[in-house]
Amino acid sequence: MESQLIKEMAFTLYERELTSMGIARRFAKMSKWAFIEGLAERGLTRHYSVNELEEDINYAKNFLVPTRRRGNAVTTRQRCCS
Repeated sequence: MESQLIKEMAFTLYERELTSMGIARRFAKMSKWAFIEGLAERGLTRHYSVNELEEDINYAKNFLVPTRRRGNAVTTRQRCCS
C-alpha cells in the first residue's frame, strides 16, 4: 500500500510539473519505461520539450542506420563503433 501511494504521489508531482520525470520515477523506484507505462495507464501525457525532440532527432540521424525495408516500415540498427 505504501509503495503504491508513493507511486501515485510521484505521478501527481510529475503531472503538475513540480518535478522532472527522472526525479519522479526515482522517488517511485520505477524504471523509465515502467514510469512511462504508468503515465499512459493514467491517461497522463509525457512532458516533452522541443530540446528533447531535437536530441532524439540528432540521435536517430547519427546512431541509427536503416537495415531493410518491409512494406512501408524501415527497420533500424544501432551504428557500431562510430
